Amino acid sequence: MSVYFGTAIQPTGIQSVLYGNFISAERENLIFVRSNRLDLCEYNDKCIKVIHEISAKGKIVGCVKVKLNANDLKDCIAFLTTKLQLIIYSFDENGNAEIRVMGTIDKGIGNDSNTGILMVALKRNAIVVHCKSSSIEYVTWERSADTKKMIFVTKQYRRYAFIAGIASLDNEDNHFAIVEKDGHSFQCHVAREDPTNEDIIPLENYPSQDVGIDYLLVLPFDKIPGGVLVVSCSKVTFIAPNHVQYFPITGLQRRYTCWTSLNAQTRFLLADDNGDICVMSVELNGVDKVVDIKIEKIGVGPIPSCIQRFDKGQFLVSSLLGDHELLKIGRNEIGCFFIENVETLSNLGPAIDIVSIEKRSDRKLVVSSGAYKHGSLRIIKNCMSIYTMAKYCFAYVPDVYPLNFFSSTKSRFLVRRQQGYEILEVNEENLTVQRFSKPETFSNDFPRFETLNDTLFVGVLEPHFYIHITSKGGIITTLNGESVATLPPCSAADVKRYGDIVISKENYVQWYNFDSKNGNLIKIAEQKFSRPIWNVKFANSDDPNCRLCFVVPFLSKRLYLVETPTTPGPLKSAIKIPVIHGKIVVTPILINFPNWRSYIICAMDDGSVDYYQYDSAEKVIGQCETLNVGVQPPLLCKIYVQRQLHLILCSDQTTVMKSDKHSLGFCNMDVKDVGFMLPLSAKKDQESVNSLLYYSEGHICLGKIIDKQKMTIQKVHVGETLTHLEHDVDTNVLVASSVHSNLITVTPNGQDKIDEPQTLVTAFENRKKLHWSASEEYKYETGAGPAPVQYIEDINSLVIFGADRFTILDAVQLSRFEEINCLTIAKFSGDTYVFCGTALGFPGIDAIEQGRIMVFRIDAGSSRSEPSGMLRTVFEKTVKGAVFGMKASATSIKALIGSSCFDIHFNPSQPSLELSNPTLIGHFVFCNSSAFNEELTAVAASDAMQSLILAKLDTIKEKDDGKIVARERNQRAFLSLNFYQIIFLLVQIQKRILQYSQIFLQKIIMMDLLRIL
Repeated sequence: MSVYFGTAIQPTGIQSVLYGNFISAERENLIFVRSNRLDLCEYNDKCIKVIHEISAKGKIVGCVKVKLNANDLKDCIAFLTTKLQLIIYSFDENGNAEIRVMGTIDKGIGNDSNTGILMVALKRNAIVVHCKSSSIEYVTWERSADTKKMIFVTKQYRRYAFIAGIASLDNEDNHFAIVEKDGHSFQCHVAREDPTNEDIIPLENYPSQDVGIDYLLVLPFDKIPGGVLVVSCSKVTFIAPNHVQYFPITGLQRRYTCWTSLNAQTRFLLADDNGDICVMSVELNGVDKVVDIKIEKIGVGPIPSCIQRFDKGQFLVSSLLGDHELLKIGRNEIGCFFIENVETLSNLGPAIDIVSIEKRSDRKLVVSSGAYKHGSLRIIKNCMSIYTMAKYCFAYVPDVYPLNFFSSTKSRFLVRRQQGYEILEVNEENLTVQRFSKPETFSNDFPRFETLNDTLFVGVLEPHFYIHITSKGGIITTLNGESVATLPPCSAADVKRYGDIVISKENYVQWYNFDSKNGNLIKIAEQKFSRPIWNVKFANSDDPNCRLCFVVPFLSKRLYLVETPTTPGPLKSAIKIPVIHGKIVVTPILINFPNWRSYIICAMDDGSVDYYQYDSAEKVIGQCETLNVGVQPPLLCKIYVQRQLHLILCSDQTTVMKSDKHSLGFCNMDVKDVGFMLPLSAKKDQESVNSLLYYSEGHICLGKIIDKQKMTIQKVHVGETLTHLEHDVDTNVLVASSVHSNLITVTPNGQDKIDEPQTLVTAFENRKKLHWSASEEYKYETGAGPAPVQYIEDINSLVIFGADRFTILDAVQLSRFEEINCLTIAKFSGDTYVFCGTALGFPGIDAIEQGRIMVFRIDAGSSRSEPSGMLRTVFEKTVKGAVFGMKASATSIKALIGSSCFDIHFNPSQPSLELSNPTLIGHFVFCNSSAFNEELTAVAASDAMQSLILAKLDTIKEKDDGKIVARERNQRAFLSLNFYQIIFLLVQIQKRILQYSQIFLQKIIMMDLLRIL
């Protein structure tokens, strides 16, 4: 059993970006401010590279660029953590960090130190820190007279109004602009510290200005000394000493969330909450008079948390909801701005749900990551990479046979074409490939064939013989083409380069040995079987001493592993290996991993691999294990990576099998659509062979495996928030609930216009839509005037993804205002059903009076690896209250509806669904999340307003109430976990962790909240 943990810390999230001369005065670097660390990065016009990391003790809530002394050429960085530590770091020329000043802010910020922090660096040795519910901390630093070390000097100034924004002005007196809430509007004024009166006082030449009720941003306008720009939804306010101007915003009003200045001091980049990126241009008359302010949209980026401009017209947009993007701004021929993507930086968070896919060759974690238009699936898996050294276009997958001797200086391969054949000669040292397609260009030692039709095998026999076997017989020749020996007609054949040959005809199998010294072909053994033979294969072609051979009868329930003698005589032994009914063995091999662990590997016709552990000493095999690789019969290729044996399984996807610490392991390989895969060369030192010749995506490629497996993350962009994930092993589908937001425009006459976003789900052509009459009753209100009114409406969908390629197989859109709260998968009579619990919630109405339990059947299709995945609606049941939780076991289904747990009885043949055995577990205001254990004997639920409830459902009770094991108040969050026998529920309840077992609840250790990925 595997356990996966996630944390509230987002290691890939970027809170803010700082750009400055941190290492030297000659070049600029950037710093990513993350939740728990700082990343010092090098930057060029193509990529960003992390060169140093600085860990923080606590979560970073604020970070600014400062100078330790006002005249310093190099910049430092100051950051504040939730532990109220304020630290200033500087960097040496190698990027190593040094603490210059460290202290603790012990008053003013208080318990709100993890949210709502405003932190601004002033011009000369000062930082302003503000918590939105507290005060202003005015922090300076100076050298201590006693210790001669730099220390912080902190002064607290109480603010009674809500401060929405602070901006530092570029002057030597440390002036800064403050935007404060005043009634229903916002006021902006410029202030400074007055140490004499111990207060923050407004400047007389900056009278307080009303900037409207829709304030967004405040930023300094350094082109005019003392200038300030305040951006609202409807206007831009320019403030200067004894001067103020208002400029209305025409057209679409946006909610701008962050800004950065451009090289020209009269232009700024603004980004709104939808990712739209705009240029705000300030037109001047002379040097001190603003004539006009215009805002022009130039492109779209991620939903931003911050934006930072670099050199050469590039800027980075970091996002808390999706990937970060390095963008470049430019002008086209007609002078209009545009942006283009330079690099995308992956951001795994926020991760909403996680599911593990274990019982397949490509074991992986699937995470629903991001939100809104950034919603995606992230597939996390171990992967090996092939470094492609060269590739050559080839229109189709050819038959390729290696012609490599141990003594060969170049690698040769015979390529069968639609007309004739050609020989590839590969020089591995300089990666050159020569193609010989005409016999007159062949070297003297090239093999020559009249035809390759009906070819069963082409290869070499050491030290210098070729062998060619067809259905009409076989021939062994010297390098110059002289015939040495012949073989009788056959239907299957295999050859070892050391001289061993096996052929079969109908139900008759013969083994030969070729004596290369004398040129004699000797029959070693022969055996008649009861059924016609489908295939014969030497167990280990790389081992000259291995005498084992597989014999595969046609459509038989077993195959045979036989041992041949070294001199003519009968077979020494034979082991019967069972074959799963309905499967056909395509290719069997024996692979010997280190520590005397051997496995019989069988590539099957249905795309799976059956493998058995083999004891060579006792000549016994273990139980059959099955690995699903794809749909096509897998190709098998042995290769060594860092002198460790690996077996590559190539089907629809490519998987690597290896042995680590007495157990088999599997990982993916990043190569697709493999037509063939062969070792590039032949060497006596087999462990030194790690290069490959293979066909992939229309090319014959030369590749090398350099490193062992590493973790990779594949992104599947969906464009919707994915809230729940479930994986079904039998049908190999991923069931997900997704949410997108429609823009509803209501005209004065009451007509609704619906604008639907373009997502992977809405673009699915076969999407079905369900309707519920109860949800259609709600009507939006029209505006008081002639202007239309706009609303945002969330739409939930149930989506089926194929769990191999993660393409949508089917989608069902639910009714308006119907939210999916829970999903579970159950089995009835061999069919797979999805149970979906919903709640109907109207805008502005807190109470939820109705919900539904909907049952869908998943059509499995004809293949386990690529099912049809179609959803068939089977049953719908309306219930009183919201369905907050639901889980199925092998024998029963339980649901949490309202404040009670019910048993669900479902009859698929009728079909019908009944609820019984209601068990009240508490009284809820609203359930945030819930979870049942695997046996459905206990449930945990969190209430939005009151408490966390852990209740046992299998106790004998006099009343219809569950036994409440624990009820804890003042929790901040509840994490939905499927707990198993002994489980851990991680909740921040006055910094305690609760451990719940089947019998008791025990408080154990002090710890902060951990969140599931």
